[in-house]
Amino acid sequence: MTKYSIDEFEKIGQGHRVDIFIVEILKYLKENSGKSDRKELIQYFIEEDDIVPSEWITKEFPGENGTYKKFDFDFNFAKKELQVSGFLKDIRNVLELSEKGYDLDFQKFNLEQDVKNISAKYWQDKHDIRIAMKKKSKQIEQGPEKETVISEITTDNWREKLSKALHQMSPKKFESFARLLVKNMGVNIDNSKGVQVSNDGGIDGFGYMRADDFRTNRVGIQAKRWQGNIGRVEIQNFVGALSMNSNQAEYGIFITTSYFNKNAIEAARDSTIPITLINIDDICDLVAKYEIFVKPVLTYELDDYYFQD
Repeated sequence: MTKYSIDEFEKIGQGHRVDIFIVEILKYLKENSGKSDRKELIQYFIEEDDIVPSEWITKEFPGENGTYKKFDFDFNFAKKELQVSGFLKDIRNVLELSEKGYDLDFQKFNLEQDVKNISAKYWQDKHDIRIAMKKKSKQIEQGPEKETVISEITTDNWREKLSKALHQMSPKKFESFARLLVKNMGVNIDNSKGVQVSNDGGIDGFGYMRADDFRTNRVGIQAKRWQGNIGRVEIQNFVGALSMNSNQAEYGIFITTSYFNKNAIEAARDSTIPITLINIDDICDLVAKYEIFVKPVLTYELDDYYFQD
């Protein structure tokens, strides 16, 4: 199977896309010691996957409450179906093959029989339970299947909310956020060396990072709010600006509210100036790590036991 264009991938429909993600997730985990977090899988789809178009990861579509990414639904559906069919475990957002997953032989794998038939029964059982509960409370509504599915796959959505919030910030507020982020990373921004709020809401400037041995390095910083994937040109322009500036930096930090495509990553690796790339998943990790205007919340999910007679 050859790589789809983004238009072709959209036209094949969500059901077929979910099937593709089921197989591609299994393939990646089987080839990479059976364990991965979501961030690693996304980077695989952007850099290496030979079927899913990398642009699909970040493409946004208009919805009732702003924009949304069809990728999030495709990926989360695929993950849930793999969990339900017994191939996958999700432990604190780290995906790991179950014993059944480790034993999987792709030569004998039948997607319809091994995954879809099992997950279809799971969704039907969930639907029946909710219908029974609504009948008891006399609150029957239309479209229970959709409600059931959405509630099952939209876990850990604070990351999606953060991404949307960053895109909706004013340029000045986003600059303030970016400053706070790099400050928590140990970088002190130099206010005298050309830091400015750019048209896309990013910052361009310099900072200083001191190592444990008291050695200080100058760091060039760029932060961009971006809808699509960052490409090679943006990285090359950043490296060029760092090289030509009289205050030449030892290394650079490029932050984006999107992702970097394969060419951008290669450009950063090939650069004469080391470039650290921070995508939206990294931003979320850093916000959680340093608890930047977020609070950790402990919650529990009730099992079906509580809803059955």
